[in-house]
Amino acid sequence: MWYAFSIMGVMPRLILYLFFQSLAIAAYAQTPQKLVDNFRRSPLPQQPIAIKQNSDLEDDGLKGKIKTIEYLIVKHRPGERDGDRRLARIEEFNDSGNRVVTKYVRDGVVASAIFYGYIDGERVSKSEGSSGGMGSGWIDPRPRDQRFEYKRRYKYKDGKLSEEVLVSNDNAVWMTYRRIYTAQAMERLVFSENGKLNQRYMHHFDKKGNEIGFESFDVFKDPKKVTIRARYTYGAFDVAGNWTARTQAYATTPEGELFEPYETIFRIITYYQ
Repeated sequence: MWYAFSIMGVMPRLILYLFFQSLAIAAYAQTPQKLVDNFRRSPLPQQPIAIKQNSDLEDDGLKGKIKTIEYLIVKHRPGERDGDRRLARIEEFNDSGNRVVTKYVRDGVVASAIFYGYIDGERVSKSEGSSGGMGSGWIDPRPRDQRFEYKRRYKYKDGKLSEEVLVSNDNAVWMTYRRIYTAQAMERLVFSENGKLNQRYMHHFDKKGNEIGFESFDVFKDPKKVTIRARYTYGAFDVAGNWTARTQAYATTPEGELFEPYETIFRIITYYQ
């Protein structure tokens, strides 16, 4: 399916958005499946910390002293009944606003997790479970620090996160993420270990800082060519101003005049007292 993006054409789809959101909210009221969580302890030390300019919550545009966020997804399919609400991800933060663990849930079971901590004065991460690890089965002869997978190094510009570099445990740069900010927009670039552009996105925001859509580009053939265009609509916010229901829709025509809702994500956010 070809996806496109256009602000023109969104209003005729408003009724369709609201219809899917009402169905998703009904699904949200269902009793979720009991979670099976075998990842209860972080394998990484939390002290002494490596200071970064902003907390992870601030870098993600989240407000308040958040303790946990649960992400629940309802899929939408044209002409079909909405799927059930599914818990997909759980994020836990310390009282300084930095991420401690991200857990990925499949069929009510935490299948994998990424832990965050500090080693030798650096912010580091390590994954466990079915989708974690270095992954290919190839035996790497290079010496590695088995205590972690990646060092995470950050740069800021004008108070905003501008670059995050992942350095592998063999001390080689693995991936670089860059952000370029303009008025109500952010270009996000991803570079692979050889320094070549791997992904390019353009994110758009409203005056309150809520993301209203994004564009993905074909970086391998034509970095200026848009391959996916999406829109976000919001169904609810909590008292801190963080969204708790958001529907993502993709355009279904090259002109970007028609959009079909793809999924609604609900966030259950708990805060430190």
